[in-house]
Amino acid sequence: MNDWNLRGWGCALALAVGSALAAEAPTNALPPLDIVLDGIVQKAEADARIEQEFLAHYAFIHTLTRHEYNPKGKLKKRKTETVSHDPTAQNSTPPPSLSRRSSQSQAHRTHAQPEAAADEEPLDRPYEREDVVVTDGLMRRFEFTLLGRERWETLPLLKLDFRPAVPSLHAKGVLDRLINSMAGTLWVDERDYTVARISLRLIDKVNVGVGGLLGSVSAFQCEFERLRTPDGLWYTRRVDWRAEYREFLVNKIVAQQETRTEVRRVTGK
Repeated sequence: MNDWNLRGWGCALALAVGSALAAEAPTNALPPLDIVLDGIVQKAEADARIEQEFLAHYAFIHTLTRHEYNPKGKLKKRKTETVSHDPTAQNSTPPPSLSRRSSQSQAHRTHAQPEAAADEEPLDRPYEREDVVVTDGLMRRFEFTLLGRERWETLPLLKLDFRPAVPSLHAKGVLDRLINSMAGTLWVDERDYTVARISLRLIDKVNVGVGGLLGSVSAFQCEFERLRTPDGLWYTRRVDWRAEYREFLVNKIVAQQETRTEVRRVTGK
């Protein structure tokens, strides 16, 4: 066989092998953004049930540490609270974020400052995750950009940036205005669109009351992480946030961290 035929057969073989490999190789195309956003909303609807199932089958140590600083950044107060959660223990204490802090939240709603407008709430109200419900309406408050893929804690994640929609949607109350002024990044599990990580920040000052008479929030950052157990239950591993705000004439800086550690599945009684 002459040299020309050898080159011809070689090219034909390379094309055949290349075509076969291309047919078997997974596509690297990112999923459509609207599919990802719809998936996030659908998975969020199951979060409450998953959280209750996690609490019913897993033991862990819940630690909450809160720091308060003066306007110059000097530490004024530090408080750490640790609770052991074990669903098999007869006198197990529910985690603070699911018991006492929720009752505090209700108390703040009932005893709001009388000077505040009807749609305002005090800045020091301990907002919970339950206060922010992930719906289509919430997602429409932001413009999302799907950036690509990342691997974190062995999880295949999709990375998205988000910014407030322009023009911003109507806001009623402090929480709505805070949401309308947030930007950041979120990471979702590519397999089921569960939110695994969030990093967000306040990009505009938010006033409370006419002209900020009752107070204002000048800075806020938050980091949020979730992991999946071997049996497929997602749980919050860490929440860190830091806020700088003024309540009436008092400037405050508060930082808080919550963690769940020593997570382990336990058998029933």
